[in-house]
Amino acid sequence: MTSPNALTLASAGVCLAKRTVVVDGVVTRTEDPRWPRVLTFETVEVDTPDDLLEVLASAAELDPAPCVVRADPLAEIGRRAIYNDAEHGPAGLRVVPRSWVGYDLEKVPAKGIDPLCEPERAVAQSRRCLDPAHHAATAVWQVTASAGKRPDELRLRLWFLLDRPMLGSQIAAWNKPGIEARWLDPVTLRNEVIPHFLAVRIAGNSPDPCPQRWGIIRGERDRVTVPDGALVLPPQHEGELSLEGGGNLKALEERYGDHLPAKRMAAVAKIKAEIQTVRAAGDGARHPTYLRASARINALCEFWVIPIERPRELLEKAYLSTLTPDEARKRERGSTRGVWSWIGRRAA
Repeated sequence: MTSPNALTLASAGVCLAKRTVVVDGVVTRTEDPRWPRVLTFETVEVDTPDDLLEVLASAAELDPAPCVVRADPLAEIGRRAIYNDAEHGPAGLRVVPRSWVGYDLEKVPAKGIDPLCEPERAVAQSRRCLDPAHHAATAVWQVTASAGKRPDELRLRLWFLLDRPMLGSQIAAWNKPGIEARWLDPVTLRNEVIPHFLAVRIAGNSPDPCPQRWGIIRGERDRVTVPDGALVLPPQHEGELSLEGGGNLKALEERYGDHLPAKRMAAVAKIKAEIQTVRAAGDGARHPTYLRASARINALCEFWVIPIERPRELLEKAYLSTLTPDEARKRERGSTRGVWSWIGRRAA
């Protein structure tokens, strides 16, 4: 079994780096790389913050550059997916607890800090968005590709080692205030096949305006101390749906009698089928398929008094897993979750 301290480096025949366009010394836009269907995976163990910095910063200099994912590879070559797919092939990754984390921080108020040239001040300001357990720990910092697009915002990635392994979903729940403030992007935590890009490639008529992309700030301890409360596991394992707690079943019991349990289990099977349909959707059909599945699942849960939280979570994960990294980030912030508000307004 892979060590919790292992980083998964994913590489391909193309450079998996963000492209930053700089015009007249100003960052104007960033672009994701062309995303390959199949990747090569390598795991590298990191025991200290210095190991972490060395592996990440060195990988950023490779050409073609790799990226990092939290998930664990099932083979040396495979898909960036945790689900088997009849059309595209078997899963290439699985979700495991890790003793490291990379936090994508964005839109943090700069308060006069230069987002490109004052990394230590930027780290001090940005780490306040995280749980206080991170404040005294050693941090590896990375000035990301989008830094500098807006001079009044800080955009960087902070990497930490943890004293106990955690799932991405646990880490996201632990840092919920930063996510709700929209300073911490949770997409790589909630969907552990979404990559952390390490390298930046500059395009345009100017050189890289950032003098240093990587560094380390020493803390009182090398690892973040994880409290017991942050290790609470999700109430259900992947794929399980609960029938408990959905509401009052009296009307359904009067209508269906002894047949009600079988009817509700059939509804659960339909919900799982809708989720699988979204996973298997092809290019150009993904979002419409997700919209239809959302509406159908909402109707099934409402009619059969099934708690909607878990089906919604599984559906969102299935949808995001079909997208490119940039699409996943944009969709999660907007239409992925906005669909449910739209359904609610239509029902009203």
